[in-house]
This record gives sequence, structure tokens and C-alpha cells, in this order.
Amino acid sequence: MGGGWQWTTGGRASLRRYPGAHTLDQDQFDLSSGFAFRTGCHQFNMLAQYQHLQLGDSAFRNALGAIGQWQCDIDARTQIGAYVQAFSLDFPGESLRDARRSALGLTLARVLAGARRPVFVAGMQAGTETSRRDLDNLSYDFVGARAALSMGVGDGWRCFAAISWEARDFDGIEPIFGVARSDRQTELRPGAERALSADWSIAPAITYTRNRSTLGPNDFRRAQAGLTLRYRFQ
Repeated sequence: MGGGWQWTTGGRASLRRYPGAHTLDQDQFDLSSGFAFRTGCHQFNMLAQYQHLQLGDSAFRNALGAIGQWQCDIDARTQIGAYVQAFSLDFPGESLRDARRSALGLTLARVLAGARRPVFVAGMQAGTETSRRDLDNLSYDFVGARAALSMGVGDGWRCFAAISWEARDFDGIEPIFGVARSDRQTELRPGAERALSADWSIAPAITYTRNRSTLGPNDFRRAQAGLTLRYRFQ
């Protein structure tokens, strides 16, 4: 847009189908738009976002909010950043679950030395999700961290491995179970990506999730295999 300003807008659609359990089918649609300003090593991003999630062909959740982010390229190989986000969550037909979510986070990216051009990224965040109906058993604080490493392995392929961890502690007793919910979730995601052309790329990945919870229905293990086909507008 000139003067260091840039306008960005985007959309994303994600469809998941479970042949043996269509009640778990998920359709997710995201829209975002905002501005970025760069001066020297600093870049400031201000982005409004809307998300609509359907579960089993029925509206499940709408999220509307904004993200503000600061990034600084310390040198040609290192970038640090910080962000703040706030969202209003609405659950059609289940207004008792309506909530407000806010978070603060820090990020780091570093290109490491080596012929394979390894890249390390990491982040941490903390925040709250608060019931708009003043229900303590649906309000919680959370903290989390994540890290990932990627590197070239030849023939156009780039492999990556990511790990994330999050702790969620709820404010009140769950009436049905008589205990306060507390979750500790760990996720591992190895995968690879390869460019098919200047615009298209393909990325297979495996995701393993382990959530330990004081509430039995929320204590689970999950393994997923996925294949992403991505198009980048030049």
C-alpha cells in the first residue's frame, strides 16, 4: 500500500470426514483481514479473524476476534516476536458455553548453520477462557509451549518435527463428576513437505495427541495421518 503499509486478506476451508462416525465430521471456514506496517527491523501486524465450525453438519461454534503481533528481524537468521489475541466464542443452540478467550505469546525463529538449512521455531503462550454465563466449571487458565525443527533432506523434500504442550486448569467443580477438570495435553507431529511447482506443494504428516485429564471422557490418545496439498499465491 506504500509507506511501509501492507494489506492482507485470506480465507481457509477445512473439511474432515469420518466414514464410520459422521457425527464427528467437521467443516471449518476461516476469514481474516488486516494490515501490516514495517519500519527498520520491526513489523507490526493487526488482523481481524472470523471462524465458523460445523460438527456433524450442524453449526457448533463461531469465533470473532483480533490479533496484534510484533516481530523484529534481529539479523538475517533470527526473528523474535510477541502477540496478543482476543476472541468472542459463540455456540449456536448452547449459549451456556459462550465464552471470551484472550492470550499473550512470545515467538522465536532461527535459521541454523548447516548445508541442510535447518530452521528452528519456538513459542510460548498463556491466557484465559472465561464463560460469558459466569460458569466456573467452563472457565479456565492455560499455559503452553511449542517447538519445531525443519531441514532439507534432498530431492526437494524438507522434513520437520514439532512438539507442543498445554496445561488447562478449570476454575470450578464439574457438577456431573464432582471434580475440577485439569488437562495436560502433549502433541507430536513429524512430517515432510516438497514443492511440486512454483505454486504447489505437498506435505504428508502424522499427528499423535495425548491428553491426560481428571475427567475420564476428556482423557484420550489420538493418532492421525494426513496429506496436505497447498497452493501459494505469488
